[in-house]
Amino acid sequence: MRLFVALEIPASVRNNLSAVQQKLQLSGADLRQVRPENFHVTLKFLGETSSEKVLSITEELREVRTDDAVSAKFRGLGNSWHAKRGGILWVTMEVSDGLKTLAGEINRRLERVGFVAEERDFLPHLTLARFKRNSALTTVRATVQNYSGQEFGAMDPKEFHLIESKLGPGGSKYTILESFHFAPAADR
Repeated sequence: MRLFVALEIPASVRNNLSAVQQKLQLSGADLRQVRPENFHVTLKFLGETSSEKVLSITEELREVRTDDAVSAKFRGLGNSWHAKRGGILWVTMEVSDGLKTLAGEINRRLERVGFVAEERDFLPHLTLARFKRNSALTTVRATVQNYSGQEFGAMDPKEFHLIESKLGPGGSKYTILESFHFAPAADR
């Protein structure tokens, strides 16, 4: 099973970002767009995981808590390009300390069941598209410039999800295996 832990995106944000993708599609740039129903904010990528390990993962995730409000604003776009790996177009995010704490707590909890802890700081983003050829860079960079500072909406999630990703010819299909409400740390 290919698993990750993530936050879902509100419909209003999803619709605003889908409009950006529609404009990109009209540009003719060679981009592989993420389907709007697959928009999410990854908190922890687990990768290939045995089904026997899912129970221990869910037990740890049930214990995740944060005292701080978890929120994020989606504003502006960014991109990166690597000759060997290709490029990514993403939505940048302004996040609360609570969201950073949530990601850190998930990271620590899952280390207990054998997942390597992230050493780098949590860098939240939402991927809109990927591209393999640098010929798309002109369009991608123009799009980033055109949407500089553009507000796409906000979220105040109350739960996160353990999600399975199945790769297929039409792209990835995501299935929520379980949802977890985060509660005050005093409830531990």
